[in-house]
Formats: sequence, structure tokens, C-alpha cells
Amino acid sequence: MAVHQITALDGYVKYLQQTPAEVQALFRDLLIGVTNFFRDPEAFAVLEQAAIPRLFDDKPPGGVVRVWVAGCSTGEEAYSIAILLQERMEMLKTSWTVQVFATDIDSRAIATARVGLYPASIATDLTPERLARFSPEPMAAATVSTKASATCWCFPSRT
Repeated sequence: MAVHQITALDGYVKYLQQTPAEVQALFRDLLIGVTNFFRDPEAFAVLEQAAIPRLFDDKPPGGVVRVWVAGCSTGEEAYSIAILLQERMEMLKTSWTVQVFATDIDSRAIATARVGLYPASIATDLTPERLARFSPEPMAAATVSTKASATCWCFPSRT
């Protein structure tokens, strides 16, 4: 409103109705879009130690484990969960079909998540071991690979 020097809310509503580009600009401004690999270390520690083991408890080997990541933004957190799932299977020395479904309302963010191509700066978010295992090009832009048994699918949310 201030950018367009509109002082009343009803005036801004009228401006939005007349200016589709402003609707898109407002939409982009309201989205948070803050994400990175293992963004909240304490939360990911709880996932790794308490939640993820329980996902495999009642599943027979070869079964399917599905996880949904809502509000995935550009996918770093969804891929982080896929990495934890892959590491859990390796620790158990058993295979399951692991599927991570990720959704977000921002179609641009989902496009980035689908590609899985991130800047080299992700090296600050991943341990060197994880970076070496899950990113084939650690010194350049990195494509996240969660190996064949943990797969991410990224979809736009319905609005």
C-alpha cells in the first residue's frame, strides 16, 4: 500500500482488482521462502531419533514408507528428510520403497524443488559426508541425489 501511496485498505482492494500484477507481487511478498538443508537442527534431530525410526517399525522389508512435506518451498527440507530416511534404511541394512511427497503453493519454488539443483553454498548446511554422498558435484552447483531407494516428488498445492 505504501509503495503505491494508498492509505485506505478499501482503496488497496480496488487497486488489486484493477492490477493483476499487484496481486502476484503481493502473493510473492507474503510467501516466506526461507529454507535450507536441515534448517532447524533440533527439529531434525527429533525427526531422526524419534519419528523416523517409528516409520519403519511396523513395515515389512520391501514395504512402502511414505512421507508428505507440506510447504516444502524449494525442497531442501524435503530432501533433508529423504536423506534421513535413506540413512535409516542403511543403518537397518534393509530396503523399503521410500517416497517423499512435497507440496507448496508457490509454483516457482516447486520448479526449483523438482530440479533439485542448489548452489555450492549448501556445503554450509550439509556435513561433508552427506555432501559427498548425496551431491555428485560438491564444488559447483549441486544436484541432490537421494539414491534410488528414497525418492522425492514435488508438486504444487491446489489453491
